[in-house]
Amino acid sequence: MSMNQTNNISKVLNQQLAKFIGSGVAIVVASRNQALEPHLCRAWAGKLSADRQLLSLYLPTLQGRSTLADLAQNRQFCAVFSRPTDYFSIQLKGQCIEIGDDISQQQCQGLDEVQLYWQQFSQALQAVGLTQQQSQSLWAQGITPITVAIEQCFGQTPGPDAGRELTE
Repeated sequence: MSMNQTNNISKVLNQQLAKFIGSGVAIVVASRNQALEPHLCRAWAGKLSADRQLLSLYLPTLQGRSTLADLAQNRQFCAVFSRPTDYFSIQLKGQCIEIGDDISQQQCQGLDEVQLYWQQFSQALQAVGLTQQQSQSLWAQGITPITVAIEQCFGQTPGPDAGRELTE
């Protein structure tokens, strides 16, 4: 990534978008393998670094095994962040720079950022009619942390500007 791209991403991902990414939004990560076959999975607890260059997320280890394998193989990353109550959405693309070790469900109980995310996400789902039991069914048995260097940001809110790259 060039220095110009790095500076631009910091401007695009302002404090408002950083707060959005870190709230209880729905997150879907997409990848592809060498045969160009797509894979996707949910992700949890998105958080930008202080300089807004890096994104950390948690992927479900079992359900996300194909996505994690793709990220390990080619590093190409894409994720959509969408608020369930109004569909405000953005898409981030970049390179996966780190895949951590699997964290068990029991260990997740001690991760404040994961617990806060689940609290906020469950509330957002309840606001659109899902029950607490339905939202809990989305929980994974184990999660794997990843870190991504962000290269591009796109607006994905439904409407005429969906898919447009966000610049400054």
